[in-house]
Amino acid sequence: MHARDPSYYGYLENDRGQDVLWRELSDQPLTFLDENQMFAVNENTGELVDYLESDLYKKVSEVRKRWVDIGVIDKRLAGNKAANIDQEDAGKLLFRVGAVSRAMENLQTVQNADPAAKLREYYLAPDKPKYIVAPSNEAVMIPAKALHPERAMQFMNWILQSKEHYNFIIYGVEGKDYRIENDKIQLLTNDQFMYEWMWRNKNYFMPATNVDDSVVEDMLHNDDNARISKIFGFHFNQEPVKKRVCQSARGLQRKVPADQPRHRRL
Repeated sequence: MHARDPSYYGYLENDRGQDVLWRELSDQPLTFLDENQMFAVNENTGELVDYLESDLYKKVSEVRKRWVDIGVIDKRLAGNKAANIDQEDAGKLLFRVGAVSRAMENLQTVQNADPAAKLREYYLAPDKPKYIVAPSNEAVMIPAKALHPERAMQFMNWILQSKEHYNFIIYGVEGKDYRIENDKIQLLTNDQFMYEWMWRNKNYFMPATNVDDSVVEDMLHNDDNARISKIFGFHFNQEPVKKRVCQSARGLQRKVPADQPRHRRL
């Protein structure tokens, strides 16, 4: 696609996405331990891996640099989230790191630029097991200084009390803002009022009419062949060693040549 139209680019995240390539480049199942992506855990042995000093890090760096060299990634856009959004809004984003149901979440934006556009998510090495590290990667929080935290909690409970409440807060008034067609949501406005993925409840979920059934199946079967990670529910608190973490980050900054896209924000 890029060869046919050079204005299409992929998006190279610098704060995540390296572990996506691990599935293809490593013969060991690894899971990131920390948000700085310096350490990983081997899911087979429980061993702690110094990712930045590993051969795997070199392999990932070579792949990502090759994408830049062949022009699939514009180096000027590497890690530039605003540029990623602009490319996506224009319908010219070739690829990005996926997330369960992102093909549904981003479809309407892409179709605003090209009504015939389609999105699909894929796993590298799909036969390898996936590892679940947390019950969810999303959470709704009430600020500690909220004036009426109980009422905020009551409102969130109200949203999830029934399918009618759920649809109302996300899509609006049935018959005016949306209608239900064959167990799918047909939007009658330009956009939903709130991100559906923020409240997704498996008992209430209905895809939009523009979402292909195969994409819905991808989401519903995402956890097939999944295992519980050895670090399930664990969060690395770097506070006790934050000075060492900063030193390692500075060392990495000196290590990566200036003409290569950096793999994380430092």
